[in-house]
Amino acid sequence: MSGTCISNFMGASIKSCLGHGIGIEMRASVRHVWDMHWPRDVS
Repeated sequence: MSGTCISNFMGASIKSCLGHGIGIEMRASVRHVWDMHWPRDVS
């Protein structure tokens, strides 16, 4: 394996990891806002 191949693999894995974390955070915040505006358990 050459150095460029290893660095490309590392960069891709780091990007996918960051993208995954950002996606989770965005979903959580959207769900939080949705729950605030549209309470599901209205008694």
